[in-house]
Amino acid sequence: MREEQLATWRARGSRLASPKSAVVLGILVLALMIAEPPLARLARESVNASNGSVPVWFSAAFGVVGFVVAWRRSRNPLGWILLAVAGCWAISEDASFYVVAHYRLGHGGLPLGSVALLVQPAWAAAIVLTGLVVFLFPDGRLPSPRWRWVLWPYLGVAALWAAGTAAVTVGAIVANRIAVDSGGNLLLLAHPTGLAAWWTVVGRLFFPLLALGWMAAVAAQAFSWRLATGERRQQLNWLLAGSVVAGACLAISAGHLFGHSEFGRIATEVAFAGILAIPACLGAAILRYRLVAGPAGPVWTNGRE
Repeated sequence: MREEQLATWRARGSRLASPKSAVVLGILVLALMIAEPPLARLARESVNASNGSVPVWFSAAFGVVGFVVAWRRSRNPLGWILLAVAGCWAISEDASFYVVAHYRLGHGGLPLGSVALLVQPAWAAAIVLTGLVVFLFPDGRLPSPRWRWVLWPYLGVAALWAAGTAAVTVGAIVANRIAVDSGGNLLLLAHPTGLAAWWTVVGRLFFPLLALGWMAAVAAQAFSWRLATGERRQQLNWLLAGSVVAGACLAISAGHLFGHSEFGRIATEVAFAGILAIPACLGAAILRYRLVAGPAGPVWTNGRE
């Protein structure tokens, strides 16, 4: 009976994960990105991340790679996850601009301000999903069943963080204690007080575990590289190269190693763009070696599915 249920779920998943679904989801993500420039003008902000958030081209890169992988390798979940990453970044940016316009600039007539405030932290889901991509590379499966002991705590703390964000935000809305910074972030989340003070504990647990999960995922793939041969090793070369480049660029960008001069600002932005080595290398590895995930495991094909 259980095998029949699994077969039914797989069949439904195959119907949902199709090139047509990729087009629909891709159009939705594109619409969210198209909304960013007018919302940025409404908030008197720049789409180039002047408020400390990510620029529109950052989510676009994830969206393009995710769409191509989902369209051409629809049974591989990584394309869908990359599309979800792009969607989370885009909706977070849209919500950030909307929240700034509504709560900081006094456009009080705008509807659904509280809804925008609730979805604004979607950037955290994007970060969690990016780590999940590394865990499941290249065929949408964990390196081994033992890695479930790393994956489930990783996802569990992320879910707790997301639920806590929603709870604190709803509490701020109900108590009418809404104050946001120039990036559209609720100040109560940055400096929790009173009943929201427990949020500090969750944050102290979430971000170290997030970093640990990423490092564990990369370490697992690096260990797999030692045992891999042929095309599998080539795929891992792409992943590890992208991870090294992105990690170095993230450190440079976050640390402002070039200073705060005009040259430093430009160099930091260029370094930030280097983080896109992750989706670029993931897409190249999956598409070049034509790997899909089937019911019985990885399947190598000679063309489109």
